[in-house]
Amino acid sequence: MARISHQYRHHKSSGRAFVSFDGKRVYLGKYGTEESKNAYRTALLEYQTTGKVSPQSASAASVGLTINEMLVPFVEHVHSYYRHPDGRQTGEVHNIKRAIRILKDKFGSIPAATFGPDELETCREEMIRLGWCRTSCNANTYRIRRAFKWAARKRMIPASVFAELSIVEGLAPYRSPAPEREPIKPIADDVVDACLPHMPRAVAAMVQLQRLTGMRPGEVIEMKGENITMQGDVWTDSPPLHKNTWRGRNRTVYLGPKAQEVIRPFLVTDLSAHLFDASLEQELPKKRRRLGLKQESNSYSVHSYRRAITRACHRAKVPVWGPNRLRHSHATEVRQRFGLEAASVVLGHAKCRGEHRESYRSHAIDWLA
Repeated sequence: MARISHQYRHHKSSGRAFVSFDGKRVYLGKYGTEESKNAYRTALLEYQTTGKVSPQSASAASVGLTINEMLVPFVEHVHSYYRHPDGRQTGEVHNIKRAIRILKDKFGSIPAATFGPDELETCREEMIRLGWCRTSCNANTYRIRRAFKWAARKRMIPASVFAELSIVEGLAPYRSPAPEREPIKPIADDVVDACLPHMPRAVAAMVQLQRLTGMRPGEVIEMKGENITMQGDVWTDSPPLHKNTWRGRNRTVYLGPKAQEVIRPFLVTDLSAHLFDASLEQELPKKRRRLGLKQESNSYSVHSYRRAITRACHRAKVPVWGPNRLRHSHATEVRQRFGLEAASVVLGHAKCRGEHRESYRSHAIDWLA
């Protein structure tokens, strides 16, 4: 018996419904559901009236577009969207690509429209298997959902796909196999002092500066002379790029006499150059690969800065610590002296009110000077 043309059919291996137009399959969703039948009627009507199925139609959202195919334009969007005002990419690009790598490995070849809560939880289980902490699992699960949200907004997949993914709740503290992240604790001064002799000159200066000011690692590696106001007993550094730049926030770092002595040897004629340039180190070509520097740049990255600290810890035979612990050490001291609001100001948190900033500034001038 001849098969009826443009028939609503069942793809048994995947459990989906589909219809063929001119030899091209249009997948409609799970077989037998009202949603797939409605998609079938929409596709059939459009084909009968226009002779084709447009990508903007409800049915074409399920045209068998695979997740890998969906991720190609999404990654292009990520590269162009997550950028600093100067055009450089933010760290979120790396975070998103790290999350969707699991999605590609697990489900890259399946139609994007068939991805559901069960598949999303499978991706999260893989994160747990890899040893990612609970908060990291939640953040990267959200990043995967963000890819489907973008695709739905571009009408590449039905909006119902993202809506279903939204019902997947985040992992609750201590109620999942995912390990809990240990809180970042201050680092003892004697441990830092033991590591300083084993660090490159620029790295040692950045470590001391972080300990004295509470700067973020990304802020200290980007310091430039042109952003430093060298007036009065307490200098100020106003980095144009920082974590909260995209929120329209300003960042002010207070530099007392001790911090000034750390950076003074690095102030060069070219105030637009990075203060802590690895080219100041001896035998740079031999060290470039070990320092993790890019071929076209002598500046440190957050990752190469962290690796330099890790190597110093191994040489000093002390437990490995990260640069953010220096920031917490300074914040703890400020909080003990001036309170929680002052600590939030020195850390550059986005929610600090103006009066708290001015209050801390007056304390800082007396304390740092």
